Amino acid sequence: MEKEIEDLFDELSTDIDFFKSYQNVFVENFSNHIHVIIGKDIQKGKLKSIALSTYKKLFSFKNDYRDEFYNLGRIFAEKDINIKPLFTKTFLMLVRDCSDYLLENGKGLKNLKNLLGLIDLYLLVIDKAYTDYTKILEKELKETKKKVKKKDTENITQILKLILKDKSEIMVFNYYKQIPIIMKLPIKGITENSIILDISKIHIDLKKLGNVFYKKHKLLPKTVKTHIKNIDIQKDEIVLSDFEYVELHQEKRKYVRVLLEKPIPVSIKKGALGFEGLIVDICIGGIGVYLEDINGLEKEDEVYVEFELENINLKIKGNIRYFEKLERKYKVGIQLFPNAKEEDIIAEYVTFRQFQILKEIR
Repeated sequence: MEKEIEDLFDELSTDIDFFKSYQNVFVENFSNHIHVIIGKDIQKGKLKSIALSTYKKLFSFKNDYRDEFYNLGRIFAEKDINIKPLFTKTFLMLVRDCSDYLLENGKGLKNLKNLLGLIDLYLLVIDKAYTDYTKILEKELKETKKKVKKKDTENITQILKLILKDKSEIMVFNYYKQIPIIMKLPIKGITENSIILDISKIHIDLKKLGNVFYKKHKLLPKTVKTHIKNIDIQKDEIVLSDFEYVELHQEKRKYVRVLLEKPIPVSIKKGALGFEGLIVDICIGGIGVYLEDINGLEKEDEVYVEFELENINLKIKGNIRYFEKLERKYKVGIQLFPNAKEEDIIAEYVTFRQFQILKEIR
């Protein structure tokens, strides 16, 4: 037995009468707070039995039962039941009642400190049980993802070989400041996990588009995410590698969205509430807004947004679609319902801004 826990046992044993008399109270308190893990398929009677058995072992001060307590935590973790809040609540009630006992009997509070030290050790054991089990799950998930990715890579490579054999072009694209940059490129060659594409007819700076590209073809069941391995301007080729299937939320958009050159101030009204923010991207059907405070706003809220676009003041009805928590602010997606005139104003700006952005990569 470790000296730390042995010393605590020796000190607490001087009040063993209290701990022996307290076991039924502990079990009752444990049962009364079962609601902290309510909704799980576990019988109350079984929990009482677990509470009694555990209490007798942990507070007999004879043997170190932390290994058994750890195993108990693992059993519950594997059932997706977090038993720690239940034990924590019941242990705190034990500390409260022990404090009353010590004061009433004029014994001072030294053993209260010892009890708190012992309980800390027990709760650390439960924490370790959950942490260890979580690590196992994370490892298994990682292995599963690795196997799925390997299978996907093999599948994608086989399909790319068919496309090469067919001598058809493949659609390669990425998003630059929210605008999709789409290219149709011939395949020059394929290795185990790479594809070489002909870029002789491309007249944009591919390096400005980032390290990630996406591929589509009628033979591919889903969009493929890939990374740039190398760009060789002299050979007019780009090498893409590391394939995996993905779902792109950008592909679901109805309208072309552009990133603003500079954020535009916007006022948002929800009834009597007002919010001031900055528009960072825009399309005919919506805006992306940075807000420091979203207290009072909820998804699906009807709002009115007022902002100035190209010296024209706009006040448009909207609907809150999403919130995204950033480091020091929130990004709020607002769907807009512009009238025909407002739609034309936004469309004209988006078209002009697209032209500006495309000039940056030529």
